[in-house]
Amino acid sequence: MKISGAQTYYQHIKNISVRFAAKPLGNVVFGPSPPNVFVGREGYPNVFVGPLVSVDETVDPSLSDSPAKWTSMGYEQIISLRASMARGMKKHAVRKTSSKPEFHISFSSYTAPMGPAGAMEKMRLTENPVIPKKVDELAEEKVKVRDAVPELVKAGFDYYYMQKLLSAGVLGEKKKLVPTRWSITGTDKILADHYLEKVKESPQIDSPTLYSHEHFDNHYEILLLPGGWEFEQFEAWSPGSAWKTNATVAHEYEPFSGRSDYAESEGGGY
Repeated sequence: MKISGAQTYYQHIKNISVRFAAKPLGNVVFGPSPPNVFVGREGYPNVFVGPLVSVDETVDPSLSDSPAKWTSMGYEQIISLRASMARGMKKHAVRKTSSKPEFHISFSSYTAPMGPAGAMEKMRLTENPVIPKKVDELAEEKVKVRDAVPELVKAGFDYYYMQKLLSAGVLGEKKKLVPTRWSITGTDKILADHYLEKVKESPQIDSPTLYSHEHFDNHYEILLLPGGWEFEQFEAWSPGSAWKTNATVAHEYEPFSGRSDYAESEGGGY
């Protein structure tokens, strides 16, 4: 009998849940952070905010929050990494949990898997954080986010690091918290606008070119056609997959002149 990707996925979740349930957490959670915070979006502007803290001393916390380094891993290793990160939650501010965090893995088609979570009473740093000089300069000078993000990418900072800075409210003039999901879309938009200026001025190709790729049970086909820049995307979800019980197709399009409306079918990003 052939086991589907979704079945394999859920079996990994079951195995990891059993393993972590055997090591319950107490009221005080101590450990290193990637560093990162998670900012919710429900009830905005009164949202839940909290740090991600490693509860497994055998796991490198920076690896737990670096999607770019996950491409050579399998489902179980990635889920284990994310399950090892506890998330504190408090309205308005990041502040020892008032209740023991219960082990639970939550999944979303938009964000990475989330491990145990609990309400926080307070939070204390046990060492001074190290802030990269370039980030500190842009934050102190209150450089606009739209200008700061491309500059940091040019300086060699990781794309996902940009999302963390934007969500934590480090960049910009007003420096306010941004829900994690929105920070992903915002970073995508800023970098896309920055690079598209150069892409649209590039020489056109002479003939159609097709690129194919498969990863984590996802299949990609990228077709490049001669002509002025425009973009069209079709995303199909197979029936019985991890996120959909029925077959679903999402479609988005952007002409050379661009678009200003929200990409609804793709949750804002594509």
